[in-house]
Amino acid sequence: MELFFTIVALLSYPWTIVLCSADPKQTRWPLYSRKPLILVWNAPTEDCAPRHGVTLSLDQFYIIASPNEGFVRQNLTIFYKERLGLYPYYEEGGTAVNGGLPQLASITQHCEKMPEGVQKYIREPEAKGLAVIDWEEWRPLWIRNWDIKDVYRNKSREMVKLKNPTWSPDKVAKVAQQEFELSARKFMLETLKYAKV
Repeated sequence: MELFFTIVALLSYPWTIVLCSADPKQTRWPLYSRKPLILVWNAPTEDCAPRHGVTLSLDQFYIIASPNEGFVRQNLTIFYKERLGLYPYYEEGGTAVNGGLPQLASITQHCEKMPEGVQKYIREPEAKGLAVIDWEEWRPLWIRNWDIKDVYRNKSREMVKLKNPTWSPDKVAKVAQQEFELSARKFMLETLKYAKV
């Protein structure tokens, strides 16, 4: 597939900036030649024209957007948490989904399930465009999981403390951080590796 997968944290902005790096060992053609910066539109604007009579022509600003903001046969495909593999996360009430933590998730099962989502949302194998993995529940860097995302740090510390009840809180926190970050990195890298196939 000639699609480029990019992990993007969309936060709450109606657009996302995706930077295209100049990789000296590039193995594929650049998606957009001579474009060091790509703007990607991700806002629910499909009702602007029918409801409010406002037509948004984003292409005049060289912004990549889904023509009809649909989910298939677009030049921009967004994979949310339930659409690509078995992404581990916690629901608002604290219920673990797919293990909850990256260190408890099965990367093998996740990668085996990924083709199902890709085939559902990218139906033509020769399709060209952007594919964005939009996973916002946790961040691979420990220090970036604050506020509502602090559940990932708390659960990681609980898991280490259960295995090592005599350890000091500092040692528990240090090991929990290492386990989380190593697992998160591996989960993200394996996802990208399988997504590019």
